[in-house]
Amino acid sequence: MTLPERADVLISEMVGSEPTGDFVLEVMRDARKRLLKPGAKIVPGKVKVFGLPLMVPRAELNQHIFTTEQAQRWHEWYGFDFGPLGAGDYNALNGTMQSVRPYAARDWPSLSEPVLLTEWELMDIQELMIDVSVPVTATADGYLNGLLVYFEVEMGPGSSFSLHPARVAHDSFRYTPLWIVDEPRMLHTGEQFTLSYRYRVPNTRAGVSLKRE
Repeated sequence: MTLPERADVLISEMVGSEPTGDFVLEVMRDARKRLLKPGAKIVPGKVKVFGLPLMVPRAELNQHIFTTEQAQRWHEWYGFDFGPLGAGDYNALNGTMQSVRPYAARDWPSLSEPVLLTEWELMDIQELMIDVSVPVTATADGYLNGLLVYFEVEMGPGSSFSLHPARVAHDSFRYTPLWIVDEPRMLHTGEQFTLSYRYRVPNTRAGVSLKRE
């Protein structure tokens, strides 16, 4: 793509439900170099990515994983043996990522404050690789089995947009990634754990991970 002259403003909708999923870092860095004037503006200007540790209700988990209880229920309904689907590698409770509407998670118990994982000034992207680990302290007792990843964007002075479950509108079309924890664990108030966020790290799957201290 070429322009007859460099632009003063770039407006983008490339921050997707998974913040890096549409290659926003790569595209914005390239656009700044080739298409924008020095001192140009990008809207949104800043992106913040948060992780929210959650206790996901069993009814919600059952929509994303396969259990022996579900296999038995389906056997009663349909007369077929679904048992093998609930065993081994067929069980999706293995660090998988699902997409959920953030508003639906507003009543799920959170086990810490939102954790700022990374933030980007879209007009000043230098590095594409993200490899960060953040220490977290549990603020409630609960069974940690899910991590909701959402973003906030700054549109301009005093103007922002967030996909935090408590701030998003009920009719928002946006989805957010829900990472189902591969080894759910009981947390107690004051307990320490670490959240990591990685993107374009060689030989490493992109996404979030959790480590208990």
